[in-house]
This record gives sequence, C-alpha cells and structure tokens, in this order.
Amino acid sequence: MRLRDDPDFILDAMAHRDLVLEFASERLRDDESIALAAFHRNGKNLQFISKRLRDNANIVLAAVQRNGSNLRYASERIRDDAN
Repeated sequence: MRLRDDPDFILDAMAHRDLVLEFASERLRDDESIALAAFHRNGKNLQFISKRLRDNANIVLAAVQRNGSNLRYASERIRDDAN
C-alpha cells in the first residue's frame, strides 16, 4: 500500500504538519473522517479535499468554524448560499 493511501500514515503525519492532506490520495481526500481530522489541525485543508466534500455544508462548516476565510475553498454553491 502506498503511504499516500494509508489512513494511519496520513493521520499520524497530520500531527507533524498542518497541510499534509495535500499529499494524500484522492480516496483519502474524499473521506469525511480524514477531512474532519485535517480541519482540526488547520481549516485550510479544505482546499485539498474532494469536490464532493467541498460541496457538503456540514464538512465546510467544520473548516469555516476554524477560520471564516476558509469559505473561499468551498464549492460555488456553498459560497453562494453563504451570501
């Protein structure tokens, strides 16, 4: 298994680097629990998650609660709803 696709490796790496999700596999970028863990570390990780998750209001809210400026990484639909 490649490390980019190993959830344990990615979660452990998050303890040492804020924006590690950038290097995760597409599968892990589409995993809600991985995304939420990444937001706990740094809400800017929203820019690295899948398009599907960037269009999920609950997921986006978790990132935006860390820092409102992270809304810029949400889907267009979510940004439009926020205005």
